[in-house]
Amino acid sequence: MKGEAWFIDVQEGGPFAAWHHRHAFRSIPGGGTAVMDLVEYALPMGRVGQFLAGSWVRKQVEDLFRFRREALHRQFGQAGIPDDWRTGWTVQEQPV
Repeated sequence: MKGEAWFIDVQEGGPFAAWHHRHAFRSIPGGGTAVMDLVEYALPMGRVGQFLAGSWVRKQVEDLFRFRREALHRQFGQAGIPDDWRTGWTVQEQPV
């Protein structure tokens, strides 16, 4: 892969009031691919849902992506990501 690419999952029905998940990929200088997930979600029942289940759901989502990261590392190895990418990078809203 060269450059950047991304795709989006949007929940049309299911357990969340909203789910928008952008998968972003970027070539690492020297070889490899960095993977970043940008997830925005809302729980059903607004503030009540957030109060009742917000911290539990957040932990479940974090555990899911931790598992995914570890699986990618096992399958493909862990590449040297530039320090300024470790907290993410800007992803174009529209394909280039």
